[in-house]
Amino acid sequence: MRVSCVRGRPKLVGKGIYRQVFKVRNLALKIEKGRGKGIKELQRRAAAMDSHQRKIRRELTFLPAYYGTILAEVRDGSTSRVIITFHEYVGPLPVYSIRTLRAIFSLIGKASEKGYVLDIKPSNFGRKGKKVIYLDEYGIGKGPLPPDLLEDLNKFVKLALRKLTIKRAG
Repeated sequence: MRVSCVRGRPKLVGKGIYRQVFKVRNLALKIEKGRGKGIKELQRRAAAMDSHQRKIRRELTFLPAYYGTILAEVRDGSTSRVIITFHEYVGPLPVYSIRTLRAIFSLIGKASEKGYVLDIKPSNFGRKGKKVIYLDEYGIGKGPLPPDLLEDLNKFVKLALRKLTIKRAG
């Protein structure tokens, strides 16, 4: 994959439903493909992502550094528009100890005190020096379900309703 605004070749280090995570030197690039969205919709989405990143960092101190959000083009066979958020790279935890589990539960408690819920998959936690860091900004929500899971549910419901409408019309 080639990213128009990044020197070097990004290495894939993580893949989710909506985003892929690449590493270039000490940066993590979280890339969300536009999937046919128009430029106005991509601009709106990028602004919302940037706002989310900045807001949660004002309230939560256990996230990697955030450097910004851009719209860019990537070449991976074909050219496509993407939204990229740039972060400090912190790798996922390789092993868990009792001390690490205590630190993770402490992060969950700190998030809860601020009204947030974390998606606590093991791959969402990393270590920077001696500090445990939470890596999935889109796994942080204000309700019982994280935003990325709500996004999945919304898409599922819309697809199901669309299919029901088509069956009724047919």
